[in-house]
Amino acid sequence: MDSSSPEAIASVDSLTDNFKNQSLGADDSLHDKNDHSSNNNTSKDKYTLEDLNWDHSFVTELPGDPRTDNIPRQWQSKGRTWCNCCRVAQSFLRFGSYQIHASRGKEDLDIVCALADYAIRRHFPHIENMSKSESLSFSTGNQDHSVVDLTSNKYAAWTVEAAERIASLVASWQGFGFTHGVLNTDNMSIWGLTIDYGPFGFLDAFDPSYTPNTTDLPGRRYCFANQPDIGLWNIAQFTASLSGAQLIDDKEVNYATERYGTKFMDEYQAIMTRKLGLPKYNKQLISKLLNNMAVDKDDYTNFFWLLSNIKAGPNILEDELIVPLKAVLLDIGKERKEAWTNWVQSYEQEVQ
Repeated sequence: MDSSSPEAIASVDSLTDNFKNQSLGADDSLHDKNDHSSNNNTSKDKYTLEDLNWDHSFVTELPGDPRTDNIPRQWQSKGRTWCNCCRVAQSFLRFGSYQIHASRGKEDLDIVCALADYAIRRHFPHIENMSKSESLSFSTGNQDHSVVDLTSNKYAAWTVEAAERIASLVASWQGFGFTHGVLNTDNMSIWGLTIDYGPFGFLDAFDPSYTPNTTDLPGRRYCFANQPDIGLWNIAQFTASLSGAQLIDDKEVNYATERYGTKFMDEYQAIMTRKLGLPKYNKQLISKLLNNMAVDKDDYTNFFWLLSNIKAGPNILEDELIVPLKAVLLDIGKERKEAWTNWVQSYEQEVQ
């Protein structure tokens, strides 16, 4: 089911190599080879932009340029330290890189195939070299008991791995209170990385509807609580793009989305279990905790830190149970104190 022609593979690789090999050094094409007046060192010269007849007038006219701007500025006199930040990642290929071409129909489906082959070959070589002897066959869980054999289709194996990577990523966000803010397909990495997080934020007061993106406020599509569902929606768009290029079939699409849900729950439950120091996952206990935190808007990070100071034992009075949490349980009345006391008692029983 390998879709790419040698020409398509060569075109993508040559483009990558061209970017790597660019430099501002001397080039034989800049010289007249019949000009004997140049010496033997000409080919080793380094050129400035002016030497290359580059129109740099737009540079000299920028405000703050020392050649054209004499306006004193406060930062100039104080000599402040500055820095440039550069984003780095194994790859900046996103789900949107495939979706945009798939949306254009037949004329761009070859690009979807070429990008898929490039991504697998360059970033997922273990899938490229996968052997059928590995027997990666799985039941889809459907009533027809159908089976997906990932060794027979590298694109299906890649899709499943991408889905699981995203599931692990989003589970980490939910466990540690990170909100991306602009979680569209063009900001979701095939590597399962957190990229392009402009208006991101971490939860302070626990608010499931929190979004750091002011443009997202009307509908809060990308709010903290919605991130797992948005991750699944993005996976669905990614698989639809590959399916449109006939790289994976409907059965493989369904299996990838199924794996996203399973992997997310496994990872999220493991994170929350570790955060609370529980011997095993307790859905009722954790759900009640999050509900209490949402009601009282408790600090999502500091709460777990202070929870480690809870003291258990028969000699601890009921009124003293939640004293270690007083820094985060602010302005709560009698009813809420009782709710927290009941939860702490249930928690103590679970960890003993």
